[in-house]
Amino acid sequence: MPSLRDFDAARLADAAEDLARAAEDLAAAARDREIAAHDLAIAAQDHAIAAEHRARVAAHLAAFVPGR
Repeated sequence: MPSLRDFDAARLADAAEDLARAAEDLAAAARDREIAAHDLAIAAQDHAIAAEHRARVAAHLAAFVPGR
């Protein structure tokens, strides 16, 4: 029959494994956040480029379309 010490050691080993899995999950979440931040930065750049393009088109139209 296992002793109380063996039982406690097994519980501690299980807890250590749980903590290791939690640390891996946190690391994966941090990587996901980093990727999401990068994706948002790219989207912001795309939005700025589109705004500049719309401004150029509007200026072009204003030069050639009366009343614009």
